[in-house]
Amino acid sequence: MFWKTWDFIHKLCNGNKENFLIVEQFNGFYEVTRAFRNLKKKEITIVKRFSIKSLESLKRPIKKADKIVFSLNSHNATTAESVVSLKRHRPEDIINESEMDQLVYQGFWDFLNRYRATAAKKMEISDSNLVMAYVQVREVHIGSQKLFNPIGFKGNELSLKLRGTFISRDLLASLERFKEWGNIFVFEGASVLGPVLPETGSLVVQVGEDMTTVFKVTEEEQYFEAMSDWGTNLLGKAITADLGIDGTSADTIVDMYLKGDVSAHMKRWMDARINKVFDDLTDFLGPIKKKSGIARPKLYFSFRSPFLVSSDKLDKLGGLSIRVDEELEREEFSLKKKPSATNFNPLINQNTLALLSFGYDLPKFESLNQLLRRRVRWLIPNF
Repeated sequence: MFWKTWDFIHKLCNGNKENFLIVEQFNGFYEVTRAFRNLKKKEITIVKRFSIKSLESLKRPIKKADKIVFSLNSHNATTAESVVSLKRHRPEDIINESEMDQLVYQGFWDFLNRYRATAAKKMEISDSNLVMAYVQVREVHIGSQKLFNPIGFKGNELSLKLRGTFISRDLLASLERFKEWGNIFVFEGASVLGPVLPETGSLVVQVGEDMTTVFKVTEEEQYFEAMSDWGTNLLGKAITADLGIDGTSADTIVDMYLKGDVSAHMKRWMDARINKVFDDLTDFLGPIKKKSGIARPKLYFSFRSPFLVSSDKLDKLGGLSIRVDEELEREEFSLKKKPSATNFNPLINQNTLALLSFGYDLPKFESLNQLLRRRVRWLIPNF
């Protein structure tokens, strides 16, 4: 009763302000961000940011969240966005609600069957252990005509752009604990930057401390492409043995090197070692660019190191840096942070900003998503 009364007061007082709780999985732990966004006023405020070792240790905030967003690594989640095209048996007839219901259901199954086997293989689980933690209609076309609701229209072919996330059934118990805290959304971490890219025909290269994940973004599809155990921690390890120092000291020297704060002699010495590490990343990305099927893919990098964002190493890799913060600035958003969020750094927390920019609620497609939820409720968790 307390929480229902609190929710009513919260919605009444906040108006267009949305309360977010974002949980991102990195390097064996989770980074938690509490934030507000007001799309009408174009304001994003980071309230608090901290780390936890397990989901079970996360305590419920006093204020219920409008949206609880889980961004999981590619071992634990698979997000795909794809266009599903459906031929109509009687294209001269106007689409009614009954046919639309069936088309949405058919589109969902086509989407499910397209990615189920590869998602299970990628996450090293059985098909029967897969569940869809999230699915949503994002676009609709009849032929080349973009629509919000096809009911009342006719045509030969209906196309649905669907976005969905697979997880292991074993994760459900951990996530269901949060369903009383707010509306839950689950994504693969590498997928969240795709929607904010300025163009399709690209590869998102998300470089963490211990893993690199590549995500393909085209007009028709957004999907996982590859991952490697290449991470920025290899830069420090490249000099640890030679200098006989601990890892923390090595990382500090690497940061100084990337900022250009070392002597010319030290720079030449480190160039030989650090460039070799980057050559390994280049060798990893080369075959992926060919395999992607994109004629001339652009590489967009997201680094978990602020010094790599502006380093000349990006030119060596032949890519561009993803800057959601700059895009928000161009769109005249104000980005603020409270004193309790001093460790939030927009240079390296691009994923968090992308999650705060994502269009979760699509009122124009709400009727179709209601049909979808009603049809597949037995296949997805009751979040």
